[in-house]
Amino acid sequence: MNRFLIVISSLCGLLIAGCTSMSQAGQKAVARPGGPTYVCLFTAEPPRIDGKLDDPVWQRAQPVQLRLTDTGGAPRQPTTVRALWDKDNLYIAFDCTDDDIWADRTEHDSHIFKQEVVEVFINENSDGRSYVELEVSPNNTVLDMYILNPGGGRKSKGLFDYEIDGLKTAVVVDGTLSDAPAKGPKNDRRWTVEMAIPFNELILAPNHPPRTGDRMRWNLYRIDRPGEGFGPDEYSAWSPTGKINYHVPERFGWLVFAQ
Repeated sequence: MNRFLIVISSLCGLLIAGCTSMSQAGQKAVARPGGPTYVCLFTAEPPRIDGKLDDPVWQRAQPVQLRLTDTGGAPRQPTTVRALWDKDNLYIAFDCTDDDIWADRTEHDSHIFKQEVVEVFINENSDGRSYVELEVSPNNTVLDMYILNPGGGRKSKGLFDYEIDGLKTAVVVDGTLSDAPAKGPKNDRRWTVEMAIPFNELILAPNHPPRTGDRMRWNLYRIDRPGEGFGPDEYSAWSPTGKINYHVPERFGWLVFAQ
């Protein structure tokens, strides 16, 4: 990862956002926006990143369910997410019910969001303007980038040169991984994802590693694109954005590090 590029670009994004963020009212708006809170517990024993989700330590983690990002309703295909942390990494586990599991893109940083993915957005300094975007597909293809989102109706920018050095991901498919959506009945059941995100790659975080009580803005997502006869595409989120658009940082929730 080119850290100099990321820091400079992020500072530029902050300047674009305008001087109002320097006012007392602006500081309060950035520091304490609303949204749900996820209490992420410390673990002395990290989970194995093998995609199986069978490590006993995951039972300590708070499970949350994703909801349709536009309406807040229950998706046809549920997704459960858990998270833990230690001094080195943020650990995240997705459990995705899925009756048609497919993916065919294998190139790193390819546009896997056009197929089926789980996604994590992390705004490590809680500024509401810049954040890490990490996506993983059912065949364990990864897209990682850094997003500058100045707000105010202005266009966001994805920096594809950003790489999460030391990132670990693993996927297990309970069913048949196809390279295209199904055109008839299929007996898939679920796919599960584990990831370990090194804290030293969240370069704008206030502390490395986090201290107990530290907070970051974040959101969790899933895109499900089933085949014919399985139902419509579903866009799910932990903190729904109110639209079919995940790049709404003002709707992010909070990740709080706890013992």
